[in-house]
Amino acid sequence: LTDPEMIRAVEAGGWWRSPTGWVYGRASPRWNLPGHDYRNFATADDGGAECVRACVGAGQCRAMTWVRAGIQGRAAQCWLKNGIPAPEQNADTAAALIRP
Repeated sequence: LTDPEMIRAVEAGGWWRSPTGWVYGRASPRWNLPGHDYRNFATADDGGAECVRACVGAGQCRAMTWVRAGIQGRAAQCWLKNGIPAPEQNADTAAALIRP
């Protein structure tokens, strides 16, 4: 895909361009994947979309957890994972498996 409008439409559906092709990833609300963290950073309070995008772009990232603003500081937090932890329910997070 090269048309910017088409790319935005595909990304809105949960598909993201990675260095190795297109992968599907959409954050599922109310789920946490605790553990296997290799990187975290402050991110947008957007339900996890920016965090998914960061995981897709990082070759070693297999999953992510997003934490809403106000829980681990003022800003929302993104936790990138290099493994697949067991999921737990949590009302303050959203999680996605990117490379299962």
